[in-house]
Amino acid sequence: MKKVVVFIMVFSILITSQVAGIGMENLYDMVVPMEREEMGISGDLPDVLSVSLPLGGALVANIGVEADYYSLNQTQDSFLLYDVNAAFRIGTTQTKISLGTNQNVGYRLYGLDVSSMPGFLATGGSGIISFTSAVTSNFQFALDPYIGVGVGRQYSIFNILRAELIMNYLGVVPTEEKVRAVAEIFNQAAAILNRFSNNDAELFKEYWSRVAEAMGIPNRVLDVIYVADSQEYAFELNRYRGLMSGMEAMLYLSIEPELNTGWTTPFSISGDVGMSGAISGYFVDDMLYYRANGSLSAGFTGGAFAANLNLLGNLVYFPDDYHWWAEAGLNAGLNVGTATTFSVTLTGDVYYMLAPNFTTYAKVSLSTSSISVKAGGSYRLW
Repeated sequence: MKKVVVFIMVFSILITSQVAGIGMENLYDMVVPMEREEMGISGDLPDVLSVSLPLGGALVANIGVEADYYSLNQTQDSFLLYDVNAAFRIGTTQTKISLGTNQNVGYRLYGLDVSSMPGFLATGGSGIISFTSAVTSNFQFALDPYIGVGVGRQYSIFNILRAELIMNYLGVVPTEEKVRAVAEIFNQAAAILNRFSNNDAELFKEYWSRVAEAMGIPNRVLDVIYVADSQEYAFELNRYRGLMSGMEAMLYLSIEPELNTGWTTPFSISGDVGMSGAISGYFVDDMLYYRANGSLSAGFTGGAFAANLNLLGNLVYFPDDYHWWAEAGLNAGLNVGTATTFSVTLTGDVYYMLAPNFTTYAKVSLSTSSISVKAGGSYRLW
């Protein structure tokens, strides 16, 4: 275990030497505090009530209700996400009660000291508990919790680049202060546009008015909306989707108990220990962007030992001419268990906009099992 921890620390020290971005790098570690909470109820059938009486048949009647709860709370030093689903159904054909997660529930606490380095604590997971009764009854209990400790932090820089880009299209000089103000609003878009309201149009108006005001052009709200719907702007913006900055390395432990009375083996438990890491940034005068991440884990699944190594890499070339860009990717995996498998896939993509209504792409993929070439695009004639 000590060797693993030392490896993570050395890895993190090496990758902190990365070269940062494209003029607004002072904003790359920006974290926007936000809160978002939603709860909705709908039918689970998918209607709430369903009654039918076939001619000469038996009455079929069911009542079903589903509830979804979503909560997000982000501060400078913490991140908490809940996304939970509950369902209840009763009737002549089935009785069902379930509680589960729509996606991983997660919590991260930053600002810790890990061997004199900025660290974090991570915990979360997914799960489901359900009881279903029809012809036969079935009970299911499955949890996949994890806990981890790591160093570093990854930041999304998409909205910073987006803020700078939209200002250039509007002829507004993108100062660091204005870019920060606009990026903060972009980051809060989901919270602003999903507030409870009897008129969502008012939320839309408020959102874009705040964006225009942050740019210093409060009287040009319509211009901002027009640019946001421009084909050229949308094409250039796609170059930056998913871009991150920073580094992160984590050591984690996961245990997965599962009980299902409908299975031949009703109870099983799996678990693994592993480490993961990611690094991303710019270099070569901001013309190349790189992102690399990987994970190594080992544990037991269904009573059998298994080990997995996964590596992902992405390299993006940003020419001065925004009408095109190119990407190269690597996806490699090694799985050792009851059987050993190894796979590598190399990809290359080029995207080109000949005109606002004429975009093209070409993709090449080379793997241990196949070679493929694809090309396409879209062209509006009139």
